[in-house]
Formats: sequence, structure tokens, C-alpha cells
Amino acid sequence: MKIAFVSTILGYPWGGADVLWTCTAAEALSSTHVVFVAVTPLVAAHHRMAALRQAGALLHERSSHTSHRGKLSRWRQKLLRSIHHPDSLLASLDRFRPDYVLVNQGGTYDFLLEDGLTEWLLATQTRFALISQSNSPAAATGGRCCRARSARP
Repeated sequence: MKIAFVSTILGYPWGGADVLWTCTAAEALSSTHVVFVAVTPLVAAHHRMAALRQAGALLHERSSHTSHRGKLSRWRQKLLRSIHHPDSLLASLDRFRPDYVLVNQGGTYDFLLEDGLTEWLLATQTRFALISQSNSPAAATGGRCCRARSARP
């Protein structure tokens, strides 16, 4: 099976979430699966990534993260450029043709901000899973903290 690991965690060199998915990727490689990983250059520089590449993983270094930040016309232009650029994540996924994509998210809704990834998965009918490493209970509770209230007599 061809498995793609896509990390939406950007701006951090390495963290606990990276340990989890890289262990899964290493296990997949040892079970004769073909593995593709898409990470930022910060994560690509880590020694565990070197071990994955040495074991046969294909690496895609994500050079930028484009998300909608209120400028819809600029966002659309970036989206169109990213889809057609030969070094984009989507172009790399097209070339790899995964059977399964595992998206490692730093926040609950990061997946939705990945330019064109949702549309690509739907268009190609590629199976996928989302793993959320969200560190904030507010994202899942509509902004309210989920602490229990103490009862007053």
C-alpha cells in the first residue's frame, strides 16, 4: 500500500505529534508499504526524518502554508498557483498516487486551511484519516472551556 503522511504543523521544528506519526510511518516502511511524507524544512531536518528517508520514505518539503486569512481574491490566486505548481503538495501527491493519506493536524480545523487538499481527496477518492493534536479544549467546545463548575450549597 502507498501511504502519504501530511503534516499541517508549521513553524515548529519537532514535537510530540511528530513522534507519533513518524513511528507509524517507520512501522509502515518495515511492513513493506511505500511511504511519502510532507513536512516543513524544520521537521525535515530532524534525525528521525533522516532515518525515515534512509528506510525508503519519499520526502516532500513544504515550502509554505497558504490559508484563507480574509483576502479571498489573493487566497484564490495562491490556490490556483499551488495546484498547478510542479513542486506543490498536490502535484507531489498526484505523482505519488497514495492509497491512503494520514493528515496530522496541529489544530482541530487545520485540514480545512490546506489549499486544495480537501478537493484533491474528494476528486481522487483517496481514503484518508485526520489526526488532531489540538492542544486547546476551546476549539472543540465553541470557545468555552470544558472545566467542571463547582457546586455551591
